[in-house]
Amino acid sequence: EMISEPEGIGYLARVLKPLAKKGINITHTPDSAETITFTVKDKYAKVEGMRLEEYIQGALADFEPEVDGKEIYLVSVIGEAMKTPGTLEKISHVLADRKISVKSLSQPDEDYAVPSITMGIDSKDIKNAVTSLYEALFKKSH
Repeated sequence: EMISEPEGIGYLARVLKPLAKKGINITHTPDSAETITFTVKDKYAKVEGMRLEEYIQGALADFEPEVDGKEIYLVSVIGEAMKTPGTLEKISHVLADRKISVKSLSQPDEDYAVPSITMGIDSKDIKNAVTSLYEALFKKSH
């Protein structure tokens, strides 16, 4: 779900409160200066008989947000190799070479115990992305 133009202090709490009331668990929240992006499991795609985007639009009607729901999958690359300079560049090139667009991207701060990067990938590209990243990053050449 992507919501444009956050407004004021407490806006994120205002966005998430109606979801919490319905027991909807947010699984991932990459941040941006101008949008609030979050992911939920498929089982939360409908709330009170309406699409999640419509429910959010109604719950936040006084803000008049632009809400855009997209089906994406999250792919994470996790491990010490993420600390190696050039790893993110390699990941980017692998996906770009296969014309796979990254819809969202997040990386914990450097103090996080296990370095990682999580990318939101369009559902049509997920198999190609996972296979390509595995082959480029983990498969040993002989």
